[in-house]
Amino acid sequence: MTLLTDEERCRATALRILSHRWNSAQELEAKLRSKQFERPLVNRVIQSLREEGWIDDRRYAESAAREATRKNLGARRIERQLAHAGVDEIVARTAIAAIVDGAGEEARLADVCRKKIRIMLRRSRAALSDEKGRNKLVSFLLKQGYEYAAVREVVEAQLKGSGC
Repeated sequence: MTLLTDEERCRATALRILSHRWNSAQELEAKLRSKQFERPLVNRVIQSLREEGWIDDRRYAESAAREATRKNLGARRIERQLAHAGVDEIVARTAIAAIVDGAGEEARLADVCRKKIRIMLRRSRAALSDEKGRNKLVSFLLKQGYEYAAVREVVEAQLKGSGC
């Protein structure tokens, strides 16, 4: 029976984590540190995995941006998520620009807005008849990461179309 060194155990753990989904270097570091591996060891393993191509923040950012657009999130929310994951701002913006196009973003915004209006109207027919209800709708869409000007425009158009 052979015992693994700490570095081998750390590397095996990192590869197991990476086998589930791409992680940013910062996310992987946090996960390895939570498993009680020492910081210098984690840094060596991450650097080794980076050199071998197992960790690539650009690839992670593109993957995360694609997944977020499937969830109908806006570019601003995606950018915040990538920043939280420790992805460099330029890398994040480049990935978002490659994945998120303007027309697609507007179509997703309109779709999310229609769905939210239906939900709000199902709860209460008067939900959108006053400023408070409309502000709730706008607030929800802003939290999803869409631009304010686009949100206001789409909300007005959708409310006119739904008769509110």
